[in-house]
Amino acid sequence: MRKLESYAENPFGKISFGRDLTVAFFSDMTDRLDQAVANGAPFADLQAPTREKFTNLQLSHSSTVTTKTQLKSQTLNVDQIIDVFKVKILDSEALVLTKFKKTTPEYLKFFPNGRTAYNNVNKGNIDTMMDQAILAFNVHQDVLGSEILKEFQDLKDQYDAARSDQQKHKQNKGGSIGSWDDNLEIMKDQAFDNLLVIARKYKGQPEKIKMYFDTSIITPDVHPEPEEVKIA
Repeated sequence: MRKLESYAENPFGKISFGRDLTVAFFSDMTDRLDQAVANGAPFADLQAPTREKFTNLQLSHSSTVTTKTQLKSQTLNVDQIIDVFKVKILDSEALVLTKFKKTTPEYLKFFPNGRTAYNNVNKGNIDTMMDQAILAFNVHQDVLGSEILKEFQDLKDQYDAARSDQQKHKQNKGGSIGSWDDNLEIMKDQAFDNLLVIARKYKGQPEKIKMYFDTSIITPDVHPEPEEVKIA
């Protein structure tokens, strides 16, 4: 005999497939309910809450996809600016050397650790490296000119803006994922309510349930292992 407690468990509670398949399953469920009601099934009261909750789930999914795309774009922009800075500061060494030898204190203001530090520049030290270069070019702009100083200042402004946008998108990403999780739980609960109402109507007719829920959408394909070919 099946455990009576199992009838109080939400069979949709453990859905853990990808978001695209999850949305496809609940979309199909919602469309099947609408079609059944249009054909005369007595479940019109389920339509509005089901459609509303599915719409919220769908919107949270779209929002998450958009945010991930934006985050990827912003990450590329930040990384590109770091690469541009690295090339620019290393190329500027030739200009610095036209005025200051490597052994002088002036040169060390630009390259206190030689070229190595700039070769290893990353998000963890980029602010320090940029500020170091800007300060040095600012102090010696009377000798090296103000144009290269402005180039580094502009690059720093671009980096700060890109980094700020990246952080905002990360925060939005977290919010979108939370919204997805919340809406998914609400959708699962609504699907369970639908199942209970439909099952009560079709008591003793379990085959009718398949008219409203296509679980094959979220059921992984299982391919049998090919039989071993025996050679006589």
